[in-house]
Amino acid sequence: MDPVIFLEEVVRPNIADQGANAGELRHAFNAIATLDTLSARMFNWCRAHCARVDCQDDLSYRNSLAHRSEDFGLVRDLANGKRRIDITRTPVPQSERQLVRRASALRTNVHGSPCLVVKLDNGDLRTISDVLAGALDFLEAEMQRRGM
Repeated sequence: MDPVIFLEEVVRPNIADQGANAGELRHAFNAIATLDTLSARMFNWCRAHCARVDCQDDLSYRNSLAHRSEDFGLVRDLANGKRRIDITRTPVPQSERQLVRRASALRTNVHGSPCLVVKLDNGDLRTISDVLAGALDFLEAEMQRRGM
């Protein structure tokens, strides 16, 4: 399937479902898996349409993308079980950038509802919604750069 069609028909609906059900693991893992799959579809498109692809296979391509984006790197780690998702009822600190960037997405659990977070190596917590939004922005920019 073409990556643009996959983005519109699979990835966006899964990310929207995760945003509407931000405390549910099933929706988070569906969104994580489809973002990871989108990157593999991007590699296949590049192999068929680009004169030069720097990576031999989709695994090395996805890993190279993960090195360029912290958010996509977290998605890769979550998809591969290298990190785990935690559920917290403690409000997660927000940066000003996060508030401006995706006002409609769940950022904190100020009302005490469950919030899915991933713990970074430095101990900070990031909401899954923020990680997915950042990874999606990165992949969309990469798709545009590649002419998809």
